[in-house]
Amino acid sequence: MTAIFTLEYLKKITEIKAFDGLCGALVDNGKWIVTSPNMKRIFYPPLSGDRPLYLRKSLRYGDDDPIQWPQSFIPDAPHLPCIPIRKNDAEDPMRILWWMPTEAEFLEEGSVVQGLGRLMSNTVTLLAKPCRSLLERAEKQKSDDFTQVLANLLKSFLDRISFLPASFRTTQRLTRELQRLALELCGRLTFLEIVLPRSKEPPTKSAPEAAKVIGAFTTSLTVCKDLFRIGIPVYLIQPSEGVASMRIRECVTAYSPPPNALEDAEPPYLSIYRGLPTKEKYAAILRATIHLVTYPNPFNNFSVGRRVEPPPPSSSKLNRQARSAQYSPYAKHKAPNIVHAPQGRDKFEDPDHEIYPPPIPAWRSALHNVNRAVENLVNSEQSITDSNYAFPDPASIVSIENPERRKACFETWLKYRTALIHRFNSPSSNARPMASKAWRILLSINYLENTNARNDTRSAQRRQLLQDFLANAIDGESVELNSDATAPATWQGKPITSLQNADYEEILWELAELNFRQELIALDARVLQLSKDTGRPLSSRMDMICACFPSGQVLVAALHEANHGLASLNRDEQCRYLLAMRSLMKTWPGKKPAIMELDQLRWRDPDIDELEMEIARYYTQAFFNYFKRAPVIPRRLSHNVPGMVVPPHILKHLNPAPMVFYDMDYLYTLTDFGPLQMP
Repeated sequence: MTAIFTLEYLKKITEIKAFDGLCGALVDNGKWIVTSPNMKRIFYPPLSGDRPLYLRKSLRYGDDDPIQWPQSFIPDAPHLPCIPIRKNDAEDPMRILWWMPTEAEFLEEGSVVQGLGRLMSNTVTLLAKPCRSLLERAEKQKSDDFTQVLANLLKSFLDRISFLPASFRTTQRLTRELQRLALELCGRLTFLEIVLPRSKEPPTKSAPEAAKVIGAFTTSLTVCKDLFRIGIPVYLIQPSEGVASMRIRECVTAYSPPPNALEDAEPPYLSIYRGLPTKEKYAAILRATIHLVTYPNPFNNFSVGRRVEPPPPSSSKLNRQARSAQYSPYAKHKAPNIVHAPQGRDKFEDPDHEIYPPPIPAWRSALHNVNRAVENLVNSEQSITDSNYAFPDPASIVSIENPERRKACFETWLKYRTALIHRFNSPSSNARPMASKAWRILLSINYLENTNARNDTRSAQRRQLLQDFLANAIDGESVELNSDATAPATWQGKPITSLQNADYEEILWELAELNFRQELIALDARVLQLSKDTGRPLSSRMDMICACFPSGQVLVAALHEANHGLASLNRDEQCRYLLAMRSLMKTWPGKKPAIMELDQLRWRDPDIDELEMEIARYYTQAFFNYFKRAPVIPRRLSHNVPGMVVPPHILKHLNPAPMVFYDMDYLYTLTDFGPLQMP
């Protein structure tokens, strides 16, 4: 390059403009020249159009990764050049977003499953700090749909690494993707808060200094000029034949990625995209990220036939008083038309037991009044898994008359609880629900062995059943079953020998809540016939499902959530989650009660009562129509567990009327903002 850029020519440059070069470098054997009007270093561009895109050992996509290397400018993703770069500041709270987790920060849980664990709590705190700050900024950008997509994903990843154990490799991957989302969200917010407003201002005489962001390559003079004027690092790629007409101050050697950034993983990751650096390439990265926090649908091996018109028949009563009467304790009910006589316990009724969590009255009434007529069934055929349960049915456990066997079931569940929940946590999970009877046998293994000690063959068969089931529950990434583990069964730090009735009630509440959330995923997918090939709900559906619960999670039912959300006695809080359920169910096909179609800002007590009753009735009937059995319904606890902080509303009403509850999400839709269109 010294022969091209002579000292005499370089001295002619006094002021650097958009198409000039503060520096320049030849690449691809001199075929192209890359210049930058606002940077003193040139990155080597990822030039080949036929490039496989896959994760490397660093859990980044090498020089194809927009969070660690400049990429070609994509008009449909103008925020990517605004992604921040790492600062040389030891006190910067964002530094943790470039950190690679090591086994030193990974704490195994120590149970019958070896290899499952979580990041240490202090590490999670360091990760959460910049994430919470970004999420607060994102709350002010509700009109930008893509910001909310990134924010919701970031919250899901943060919850996942905070609450759910995983293998070390999976934890590494989750952490690196959380960092990716945080950095990209930061870039998106910078684009919305600074770049977009600045792009609408009149040009100034001199361009601002380049920001500490990743920047972009481009072959477009227009894009180069716009990024330079705003202060975004830009690298202009041009054929080297035109160098004679270029004004370039300094010649440099293009900076290539360090070898560790391109080192392959062992075992290697598969390619997720091959082709040009277009929006499809970026979309492939986003899809891979979403896949990591997309829960599998355990009831996914069933294809619904053409008859999809029910869910449940709507009430023919038109006035509120008449519709509410059907839920009154004094109303006269006709005996339900049970076409499939229940075997043993009637699962549409609550068992009477002191440790069984109390029901929410509207949901208990709705379950009791499900119309079990065969004409309501969407499909007369039934998948073998439809009558099964993702987790043990709590009613089935309390229905065990022998107290010793019942206690043994609790003990086995607590001992293997981590593994049995983890089986739905892995993105590659093929976990399936089990019949209620099979769950009872599985959880009763220790009791059955002790009472039938003489039958060694049957005892060995039961033990092998448990071993095989747990082996299928783990993801195989350095996770192994320790059949010799003697870890005691505990609940909330207490050994099973010291558990009281309130503790057993909490265990049953968690089981009911986990089952309810899994069945909601399954019903939503079945009703809409989503993702029939993969069995996974679309990410937008999962966001709507998670919004129905205070924690925003479907595999975490924290005790402090009990008596909140749908079970809350605070009408304002309960109304929020009822409206979230309504938003989800409004998209289901078929006729619905009028109250579920109603959009309004102000909700009063009678409205909320009716909405709760109709949602409970609609859900329980729809579940029967599609799965031909009673659903597991949400419940309360007979005591409160402190610690729940309900997320605040998007907007706050400064002068609320008494006994009126405001749908602030609906109010937000009435504003003039609307979705932001990316330039």
